[in-house]
Parts: sequence; C-alpha cells; structure tokens
Amino acid sequence: MTARDFELVALRSSGAVTRARAVTKATLWAHAQPGTVEVLLVPRLPENELGPGRVTLERLREHETEIARQQIQSALDERRPLGTACEVNWARYKSVKVQARFVAHPEEDPAALEGRVLQRLYQTISPLPAAPHSGWRFGQALRVSHVYDIALAEPGVSYVDHVRFVLDEVPEKDIHCLAVDAFQPHTWYA
Repeated sequence: MTARDFELVALRSSGAVTRARAVTKATLWAHAQPGTVEVLLVPRLPENELGPGRVTLERLREHETEIARQQIQSALDERRPLGTACEVNWARYKSVKVQARFVAHPEEDPAALEGRVLQRLYQTISPLPAAPHSGWRFGQALRVSHVYDIALAEPGVSYVDHVRFVLDEVPEKDIHCLAVDAFQPHTWYA
C-alpha cells in the first residue's frame, strides 16, 4: 500500500471527511516506531455551512466525530500490510490572522475589493477544498509572500504592503532554554 492508497481508503470509508493525508512517521521523526503510518483527516462540512467567509476552528471541531475516526481506523486496519501500524487522527490546525494593507486602483470600489480579497484569502488559506482551490497543503508553511500572491491575483489590487501574521499559539512564554536534537535534523526543544 502506498500513502495515496491509505488516503483513498480513508476518504472512501466514511462520508465524514473531505481530505486525508498519510505520512510515514519515520520520515518526520527519527525516533518514530518503524512501519507506522499516520493518516490525518479533515472533516467534511455540510454544504449549507460552506458559505462565503472563514472556516473557524470551532466549526471544524464540531464535525470531528470519534465514530467517523474509528470507522476509518477499522477500514485501514483491515487493509494495511502486515507489520504496518496505522494511526488515524484529525488534522492539527494553527489559526492565523492576516493583517495587511491593500491599495486599490483608483477606479476600484474599496469595499467591494476588500470583500473579494478576503474571500480569496479565506478560500486559499483553508484546510477545506473550495473551487478553484484544493485547500492549503498539509505541512506547507504560510509565508508573507503567499499573502502577496493571493492578494495581487485580484485585478483591483494595485499593491500590498505591511503584511503581518498574528498567531494565537506561539511558544514565546516560559521558555528557559533551547536544545538541539543531535539525532533529528532541524529539530529543537524549548
């Protein structure tokens, strides 16, 4: 079974998920149990809840049912290769607020432009697929340049500046020291 096979089984085993991502834990963590595959799930929201605007963490969490997770876990356990362990979990999200200044072309209606840019940001920086976007890629870092690209794709935007991210959870308090993991590249402990 390939990672894509795990993902397809997860998607087809329950109508409760809209995206699935399978990763071999050893590729992410040097100390992981060999042969362990983790399948991360994004819940499917009902069509009537997919209107314009942002998808909140609370709305996602409301649809992350234990029954759906267990159903997918059982389907994968029946099909996984011998010697392979499979862990099924709901995806972990990081909430981010984007602050930026978008300057409109002189002939553009600023309020209408703001609405279109916000809609474009909400659709692109989201775990849920929304045409024409397939949702933010699992594990992809969000960079200031992405916000520039998204906003400048809107024809009424003249330029963008002062882009800033505001995160709810960052390890900035109660850190006394940092230590590097000698066995895992690019890994630090706070």
